[in-house]
Amino acid sequence: MRSFRNKYRLFITLFIVFFSYVCFATAQTYSQIPFVVYNSEKVFRSSELGQEIIRRYNKIVQEQGEAAEIAAKIFEAEEDELVRKRSLLSAEEFKVLADDFDNRVRETRIIHKNKDNQIRKLYGDWKENFFNETIPRAFQPISKEYGVYAAVDLMTSKNLVYRENIEVTELFIKEINNLYKENIDIFKLIIENRYER
Repeated sequence: MRSFRNKYRLFITLFIVFFSYVCFATAQTYSQIPFVVYNSEKVFRSSELGQEIIRRYNKIVQEQGEAAEIAAKIFEAEEDELVRKRSLLSAEEFKVLADDFDNRVRETRIIHKNKDNQIRKLYGDWKENFFNETIPRAFQPISKEYGVYAAVDLMTSKNLVYRENIEVTELFIKEINNLYKENIDIFKLIIENRYER
């Protein structure tokens, strides 16, 4: 819902900026462009900061996978032991142990599934924080260089038609890399206090 509102606000803002520019441009020269475009996903995946976030995410996913694998091996060993005991136990005793085992397996699967969902949500939060912290800062020098008032994300504007000379994804990557070099703590700001095991 928040994403929809943000996209709606972006669309309205861009429309107002673009309309204002068109009105202003009729009285001015046509040499200046009203906006630039960039690919936010490419910016995220190609920038040093984005890659650091991806590495952190992959590490958490790997740790979660290892924990799930350990739990599975423990349950496999317990199941083997239960099968061996089956002939020594009465049907009722075995049923009690088997039901308990099944319940614990089910609960563990639910716990791991919930952790997987939390990790996916975490990654989405980190990406959103990345964009909120970096794109406005990276846009300032690009805005000055190109004399533009807005940047349109190609990932949210799939049918946008534009000339290649207004695509500035590489400039966003460069600016974010510079920002990250100057302010290494921005990584902590983006991911801090967001993951609890």
